[in-house]
Amino acid sequence: MSSVRGRLVLILALALLPWGPSAHPASPKLIVVVKSRNLAPYNQAVEGLRKSLAPNRGTVHVRELELPSGASNEQLFLENLQRMRPDLIVTVGTQATLVVSRRIHDVPVVFSLVLISGDSEHLLSHRPPNVT
Repeated sequence: MSSVRGRLVLILALALLPWGPSAHPASPKLIVVVKSRNLAPYNQAVEGLRKSLAPNRGTVHVRELELPSGASNEQLFLENLQRMRPDLIVTVGTQATLVVSRRIHDVPVVFSLVLISGDSEHLLSHRPPNVT
């Protein structure tokens, strides 16, 4: 578990590195966390992420969203997510990972708490280059 958490923190740190010198203070990087559902294990994972990013409060802003129920609401949800222009998306849960990885291709996505089954197994073996 600590190996996975260490990799997640490393990936987040690399994704948040500045892209060159700047004369102006950088605006905070936006990390959007998309949860499949409002479940205790998912909430604990998000809290752990927030705690590990706490020392970077001035440079990182974490926004938490829950995947809407029903496929008809997913389209609007994903459009709104893209309009937010996050620097990084962290998905928590299988459904959030599947929905986000099928539509978002221009933002790095770090997935967590994914159960291996038919759809998710295919995602893991054929994941887009922005998904890790």
